[in-house]
Amino acid sequence: MDIKYYVLFFGFFFCGYLAIYEHKPQKVPNEGVYLIMDKKETEFNINYTIKAGQQKVILITNKETTYRIGDQLLVSGKFERINTPKVPLNFDYQLYLKSKGIQYQIKTKDHAYVQTPLSVYKINQQIKTYIDSLEMDNTDLMNSLILASSDFDSDFAFEINSLGISHLFAVSGLHIGLFTAFLSFSLGFIPKRSKEVLIALCLILYYAITQFKVTIFRAVFCTIVKKHQKTYTNLDVLSISFIITLLVRPLVFVQVGFVFSYLLVFVFTIMNNHNGFKGMFYQSFVAQLVVLPFVLSMNEQINLLSLVVTPFFIVLFSYFILPLAFIGLLPVVKSSVDFYLSLFKQLINGTSRTGPLVEVSVFGLFFGALFYAGLIYVFYTRVTLKRLKRLVVFVLILGMYQIYPYVSISGTVYFLDVGQGDTSMIIRPFNQCNVVIDSFGGVADFIRNKRIHRIDYLIVTHGDLDHYQKVNDVLKTAAVSHLVLSKYDQSDFAKSMQYDKRLMLVEEGDKLLCADIVLEILSPFEQTQSLNDSSIVFQTRIDDLTYLFTGDIEENTEQRLVKKYQGALKSDVLKVPHHGSISSSTVEFIDAVNPTYAIVSSGHHNKFNHPHDEVIKRYMSKQIIIYQTNIDHTICFQTIWYSRKHRIK
Repeated sequence: MDIKYYVLFFGFFFCGYLAIYEHKPQKVPNEGVYLIMDKKETEFNINYTIKAGQQKVILITNKETTYRIGDQLLVSGKFERINTPKVPLNFDYQLYLKSKGIQYQIKTKDHAYVQTPLSVYKINQQIKTYIDSLEMDNTDLMNSLILASSDFDSDFAFEINSLGISHLFAVSGLHIGLFTAFLSFSLGFIPKRSKEVLIALCLILYYAITQFKVTIFRAVFCTIVKKHQKTYTNLDVLSISFIITLLVRPLVFVQVGFVFSYLLVFVFTIMNNHNGFKGMFYQSFVAQLVVLPFVLSMNEQINLLSLVVTPFFIVLFSYFILPLAFIGLLPVVKSSVDFYLSLFKQLINGTSRTGPLVEVSVFGLFFGALFYAGLIYVFYTRVTLKRLKRLVVFVLILGMYQIYPYVSISGTVYFLDVGQGDTSMIIRPFNQCNVVIDSFGGVADFIRNKRIHRIDYLIVTHGDLDHYQKVNDVLKTAAVSHLVLSKYDQSDFAKSMQYDKRLMLVEEGDKLLCADIVLEILSPFEQTQSLNDSSIVFQTRIDDLTYLFTGDIEENTEQRLVKKYQGALKSDVLKVPHHGSISSSTVEFIDAVNPTYAIVSSGHHNKFNHPHDEVIKRYMSKQIIIYQTNIDHTICFQTIWYSRKHRIK
């Protein structure tokens, strides 16, 4: 049977498999011996990826631990399911970890070194230690090109992302091809059949030493199969490896490296009739367009100069830099190699700073499909004039994508899932008015991904860290017209902002106008001893619903609000005070507001036990519909444009 029929059969089988697939994590014992697979340092901790059998977990330790990759540890404690905040359009870290087979984490002091057995992880660490011992300025580049490491500093990572060449630094077909050529030359004295078997074994060992990276599997698999089954086309072999990868790891498609690897090889495979340097430049240009949506998903901007220079970088990298990295393993030439690698880095740095950066936000599913349909439409013809005309149409479509936020006819109110903190956002139709209430978690990324460039009011209800932590990020992300704080907020944060020209201090009785809505400030009334009770409380009517935002007010302020406003407090949607704390949400206050919906913002398994069970019972006893960000994640009230009625997503 022709290989294509096998591919078709497995394709249908795979679709059915994905339709019923649900990854159920294995139960993790409270104590066990684990092998360290990976190590990442964060600002406050060291995170080790550890493994026992097929179960992978993250061990979170303090900065003082000195374990190395390949060490075995005895770990005991309570393992918890990883549950990270989920904000629309933002990077889903939980899903990313799940795609790597990691669903649990443990933060414990009960861990101890056992031994360092022989393993591929130990070999990887020893090679890395050897490269580091060469004392070169570019060991990070050497580790990346030889061991598929990604320990670049943030500036260099940003530069290669903005130029759209980050895929070059992941071990892939180029590396495997070079490695195979070296092995073939070195083993030229033995019989052909034996040589091919040895090369295959060496490639499999290399795949293991580089910690079973998906991109390396593709390259190794395709190389071995093509050497032993010459009747298969490159596209056949690529398709088989793609299906095998997804069968073994169904969630791997969320990893950008996997998408880059297969998408780029697919483009080069179907364009293999373009030979020579000119053909390589043309292929590189088309490949760059193909991966553009994924480059934008990482960087939200593109360097226009990259459209011209990236093909040059690909040629330079393929024929010079990559071989140079392997030659650099020889101590006798390390100085010369280090010099040329430094020149290469300087070239990347200079190019990334020279070209104009254009901010283009992440493509959604619809515009992503439209982008690829347009790309196929442009390149489907070989007639140059037709291609140019189609290119004009394609560019116009992309232009429509850029102005989309300004023609959006639906208004929305978001209560973002930011963990144990608070962030809400009001977005009016046609981008007329944008209001951010408190700033925590992934709010800046959300604003960027929504393509919002102007914030009319950034309201910080009070100076607790879980309400203002990301204020500076928001100020850098969008042009903020007014920074609104409580007139009676005496926190360190409020003092740090007192000279900001955008500062606006408000108290009870003030009104903020924004397009077609009015934010009526109901509190604070006066200076109080409690920072929570100095929170800004405001009410606003948006289309068919009235919203009441309450910050972290407690019982005293609730009583004053009820006494002063009585029935005027009536609102359809209540942002529950203080994350559902027992010190707030008195029965009298709930009765006065009498909401249809109550929104609680709190983190998963937070140390404050928010929201309190008694508070939830109070709302439920009034038949109020409760949404919790730690359960329901981000809650969105959206206006249906043709009826001006709302729907909840």
